[in-house]
Amino acid sequence: MSHADPSQPDRVELPDGTLAEGGFTVLLNREPRAPGGDVTPADVAGWLITGPEAFGLVTPPFAAAHRAAEAEPIVAVTDYLGFRQVYWWQGSGVAGLGTSAPELARVAGAALDHDALGVQSLLGWQLGDATPFAGVSKVPAGHYARLHRGTVQLVRYDVDRAEEPRGKQATAVEAAGLLRDWLVRYLDEHEDPVLQLTGGHDSRILLGAIPSNRRRGLDTLTLDSPGGRDAPIARALSARYKMKHQVFDTSSLTGLTAAEGYALATTAALRLDCSANPLALAPLSAAESQLPQGRRLSGLGGEVARGFYYGAQPSGATTAHLAERFARWRLFTNEAVDRDALVPEFSEAAEKYTIGLVTAQLTGYGDQWLRSLDEFYLWQRMQRWGGVHGTVAAVDRVFLNPMFDRRFIELARAADPADKRDSRLLAAIMRELDLELAVIRLDSGRSPNQLAKGRGNWRATARKAVGKVAQRVSGSRRASLGAALLSRLVVEHWRANPDLLDGLPDLVRPSYVAELLDGRRPGDQATVAFLLNVLAVPTR
Repeated sequence: MSHADPSQPDRVELPDGTLAEGGFTVLLNREPRAPGGDVTPADVAGWLITGPEAFGLVTPPFAAAHRAAEAEPIVAVTDYLGFRQVYWWQGSGVAGLGTSAPELARVAGAALDHDALGVQSLLGWQLGDATPFAGVSKVPAGHYARLHRGTVQLVRYDVDRAEEPRGKQATAVEAAGLLRDWLVRYLDEHEDPVLQLTGGHDSRILLGAIPSNRRRGLDTLTLDSPGGRDAPIARALSARYKMKHQVFDTSSLTGLTAAEGYALATTAALRLDCSANPLALAPLSAAESQLPQGRRLSGLGGEVARGFYYGAQPSGATTAHLAERFARWRLFTNEAVDRDALVPEFSEAAEKYTIGLVTAQLTGYGDQWLRSLDEFYLWQRMQRWGGVHGTVAAVDRVFLNPMFDRRFIELARAADPADKRDSRLLAAIMRELDLELAVIRLDSGRSPNQLAKGRGNWRATARKAVGKVAQRVSGSRRASLGAALLSRLVVEHWRANPDLLDGLPDLVRPSYVAELLDGRRPGDQATVAFLLNVLAVPTR
């Protein structure tokens, strides 16, 4: 395994109490959680024998590696959402498993995968099980990989269970109950969790799921920049319930040198497996390095119940035309590389391939367009964008997402899209949990109580739709916290050390590199991030 493992291998204990020679079980994230409590190495070893379907109930992120004895296969299992990233590679009579795609590619001598890089040049992240490295693939959601005698076998342990739809109120009641039970049980077993509190809906729901008499003294944390909307709301909520609130200013990068910024960014690229934007991770990593990690409760996952991609979308049948329009006007707006940076043949092939891949996925999720968008969000963006970031967090700290509970995801997937639109379902859940919190405004300007009654913020929705069109027309991008400054530092370091760009592949135009180095081009963040990824590790 290539990333630092969060736990030491445990020897495998045999039924008679002896220890198997060469056997081990390694948990690849800290304190994974199942309905019965924390998952142990013994649980992992036992489930592989008695019933691997038990892995489907572990709350993501989760992964583990196991070998019963020295001559036995090595098994690497990931969670039912595929959120915790684990990779495999198959050569001629030789194979490998790893927690780092670039390291596995280096060992295997894998070349860059131009199709996968084409996708990443438009989306900023990967689709399906691809990585930027030819032959190195992600272990799929709900699978384990069995490595033995130079061969990797993928085995599906999880069966996707269809959930019967029910009304919004019935869904909200059940979802609220399971979140409350999840958090109460966790608080009973662990005394020191930290709630990552923002001004948004998802963390508000987690706060609501904690009984009011157990909020006093709870640690809360907010990462924000000066003038941000999260900190004031989180501060007021923390004061109301006498919670211990800490705000960390993510603008702490201002004192970095160009060399230090470049080092942060290249480290982030490798930690994200060269599959997402390192300029988004590096500032947060710098902030987190100054904070105790502990056990962090996060609202990530609530987007599945929100209809994340619904804005300006029709509610009819899924068609190839809608899929192509969605790719061009929604997916390609934030992190697409400047086309001038890439050779025309590569750009043209990338667009054709990516649109075809997105269309195949969306049309394969069913004949209802909004449900297809929900499935794409869950199995693509959440798994491959959220997952690669969540994997880093799961290595650094105990990273807990109650909204990834299997039952909560099933309820969200079964809900009527009309109930999820404009956060109505989430708002109904909030009302079930805590009516007092439901009347307090979110960072959108509306309260959950207003959203539950269908009083959405139409002005904010209109601004978002207009903003997407403006992004597409002007080529402007939405920046992550600290990304703009870090991008400038990276470019400054390249200009002082131009030889660092000598290893760029032939899909990058030399004329663009020359103009970037002599200052004629400032280098937009998406393009700088892409160049960092293709330069991050030698593949041969």
